[in-house]
Amino acid sequence: MHLNWCKERALEYARRGELEQALASFWSDIKKHPETMDISFNMYSIGVSIVTDKDRKQMEMYIQGFM
Repeated sequence: MHLNWCKERALEYARRGELEQALASFWSDIKKHPETMDISFNMYSIGVSIVTDKDRKQMEMYIQGFM
């Protein structure tokens, strides 16, 4: 499933503390595939606030929360 691939790639960045790259990777990958491109981009703003807060654990939970 493409979403799992998107999550794993983004989580690699998040676990290294590269939160901006995690968020960018996640949304870039989601929008590249027909299986996931309908996921609402409105959720992006939540990710931006997590990047701003520099909270690695929250970023991991954010990424893993997508279904």
